[in-house]
Amino acid sequence: MLTALAASAWLPACAASAPQPVVQVVTPHPPLLLEPAEHLAPAAGLEWIVIVEPQPLLASRALQPELARLFPDFRLDLLERSTAIDLRKLRRVAIASYPGSTLFVLAGVRDPAEAERRFRARLMRDLTRTEHRDDAVLVTGRLASGEPRALVSLAPDVVVIESGGTRYAKAAWLRAMGKLERSPSALRAPGLPGLVERVGSAPMRGFAPGPFVGEWEHGLHDLLGSASAAAAAVRITPVDSLQGSFALGGEWGARAEEASGRLATSWGDLANSGFGRLTGLDRPLRDPLPTHAPDAVSVTVEVDPHRFLDGLRAAVSARIDEIMQ
Repeated sequence: MLTALAASAWLPACAASAPQPVVQVVTPHPPLLLEPAEHLAPAAGLEWIVIVEPQPLLASRALQPELARLFPDFRLDLLERSTAIDLRKLRRVAIASYPGSTLFVLAGVRDPAEAERRFRARLMRDLTRTEHRDDAVLVTGRLASGEPRALVSLAPDVVVIESGGTRYAKAAWLRAMGKLERSPSALRAPGLPGLVERVGSAPMRGFAPGPFVGEWEHGLHDLLGSASAAAAAVRITPVDSLQGSFALGGEWGARAEEASGRLATSWGDLANSGFGRLTGLDRPLRDPLPTHAPDAVSVTVEVDPHRFLDGLRAAVSARIDEIMQ
């Protein structure tokens, strides 16, 4: 009995003195900030940005035949085999131009990690792979030509590619991880927020912040020199026509109506150019509609999609191979 009492006193003491296991608390990473795709493109240095929602365009019966001719499946299949990116499956694309480089943000990539692997295989030197967390990887390097390239793989389905540099891909990588919260995204560039709201949603939109200087200053019958920003949008109407609109933001005030007239004249110049005649812009389905407000002037036109895309294919077919690369 004495032995049992001694043991009962000794065991807790041993338990108290035994080394305790170290418990490591793993704090999960906050979710990546991936929506919308254009959020990853920074405002600093932005020259222009185009935002496309491919699925509504691909689903349009009016556009399907011409799009299939413009981007035939065999080209898209080759691109997918090379990059692991199927352009037909993307849900949103943002293409942003900066001094010396272009940034592509692709949302809807099935396997970003495989896209990263195939991208690395094409880099010939100065290869660097940075992984602060396993769902956000940055790869930079140079092609055989010496041109710098960068790719960001962001789980679950976003890939960012920069051609011509690495600076803006790095910014997109940091933005996705929430590390550049005070840095505005592309659509917050000076002059753009008002036009973004005015344009609204559309399967294809484009924006360019001002000021427009140099050779651009006298563009559109001297309108660009006074504009704070420019925007364009393309929509598919209920009757399957293409409706395009172009707007210029600025402090037009009492000059708004006159500026709107000059913008309509500029549209007429484009419609009657060689490109306009080739794509049917000179034969709109309805007369162009100019509108104006103190802070924006715009023109809207409706064209035949078959004629436009067929002409566009003829105009750019010689460069499709370059575009696909």
